Amino acid sequence: MLATRLTALCEKQYKKRGAAAPARAPEISGFHLWMSGLWRRFYSPRLKLGKTMFSSGPCACMTILASRSSIPMDVIILAGGRGTRLPISAHDIPKPLVEVHGKPMLEHQLERLSAHGFSKIRLALGYRADQVIAFLRERGYPHEYAVEPDVLGTGGAVRFAMGRDPGPFMVLNGDTLGDVDYAAVARSYRPGHSVLTAYWKDDARDFGLLHVQGGRIREFLEKPTEPHAGYVNAGCYVLESEHFKDAPSGAFMLEQALFPRLASDGRLLAYFHRGFFEDLGTEERLAAVRRGPKLW
Repeated sequence: MLATRLTALCEKQYKKRGAAAPARAPEISGFHLWMSGLWRRFYSPRLKLGKTMFSSGPCACMTILASRSSIPMDVIILAGGRGTRLPISAHDIPKPLVEVHGKPMLEHQLERLSAHGFSKIRLALGYRADQVIAFLRERGYPHEYAVEPDVLGTGGAVRFAMGRDPGPFMVLNGDTLGDVDYAAVARSYRPGHSVLTAYWKDDARDFGLLHVQGGRIREFLEKPTEPHAGYVNAGCYVLESEHFKDAPSGAFMLEQALFPRLASDGRLLAYFHRGFFEDLGTEERLAAVRRGPKLW
């Protein structure tokens, strides 16, 4: 009954604007609305939901409700990097506090996670951790943090920050921005598997390529030396502590020691993001995003 009323309401809005409502996708039923643009365009402003919440694919009415409540999945943000490729922008501050469109990139991530219903967030800190901690306290963020004693790499930092949490938990690279639907990434998780967010780049020379087949990451390829289109790692994952049992002790990188093994075992699922995404790890990419409009 509710789905029927919502459907009729959306169709009425399209007719007022002289347009036909899109046809319902055959696999969508129940509470589902068959096109994200319906709610994003006509009703999300009334509910005070951000327009980028439904950036890709069909969305459900239940997603609207869920985005306003807490999602029971912890999040670890990798925020301990030195920013060596940002010698100007991060010369005296940690990379997560570099500002983009008036806010530190870390704050953009925290706001988006909150908008998608994630409330338990832990920061994996290292370089200039005191500045990040001071920022959290100044802004009133209640999030936990773990300060690594030595440089541990992305994999070691996650293992140190997760503690005894068995997972599943989400991991974000702290130097990326995008309109990723984090709630949808969480829903794509399957027990015993991990999830990696894949993003299509028309020119992937700055990134390692992903070989994707059947909805799974099958192989990690080297950076192309010539312009080459393909899927790249968008820096958002879902992992379990069990995945770290055979990982190297001490420092190691997720991208080199963990993900290739999971991919070869057929346990690395792909979540395809089709909105905006950018890695802000270089001065050139950071400057380009600063010049453009806010798209996340």
